[in-house]
Amino acid sequence: MTGNARSAASSPHRPEPLPPAPGEERSPALALVNTLTTRGGTPVDELDTPRRAARWLADRRLTDDGLSLDAAELDGLHRLRQAVRGLLDAAVTGRAPDARWVESVNRALSAAPVTATLAWPAGGQPSRHTRVAADRPVARALHRLADDTVSLLCGPDAEALAACPADGCARLLLRTHGRRQWCCTRCGDRVRAARHYARRRAAADLSTD
Repeated sequence: MTGNARSAASSPHRPEPLPPAPGEERSPALALVNTLTTRGGTPVDELDTPRRAARWLADRRLTDDGLSLDAAELDGLHRLRQAVRGLLDAAVTGRAPDARWVESVNRALSAAPVTATLAWPAGGQPSRHTRVAADRPVARALHRLADDTVSLLCGPDAEALAACPADGCARLLLRTHGRRQWCCTRCGDRVRAARHYARRRAAADLSTD
């Protein structure tokens, strides 16, 4: 994100946050890409500062509360978001993705490899657990976001991935219901209002002919 865009996004006159788009509750990767939107032609970035990014990660249980991000970690989160957005857009449009996006996701996965561990408490049953091996909590969070990206692209939800068709909306969603088209009620109301206005204008034009 450019310096101008970041400055605009961190303006004190930030618009009210949009409600989560359908699918965000089960896909943190989808929620990640929807943190960067355009509202009224102005970029709005929910992760524009280390503090907001840390809060977002903790709210989605990707990290614990009280995490502090440094500038490099915030930049890494932004870079992964850009790559995930590119990959999801490619899936929606059917275009081939940029190889750099694939590399960015794979880098996040390899930076925090997963190891399997066995637990067998006294008097209990054995169970298998996985552990993300990384020194920093942010690296583990990026791994989970990258892993969810792969699951979203390669799993059954890939067919439900869609872009909100409302004009000016940049959010993605999962069509979890056959009749659901918009990312939120606000977009749906805006589109219906625009259609109603267009019909009235067309009728007025016909009446003056």
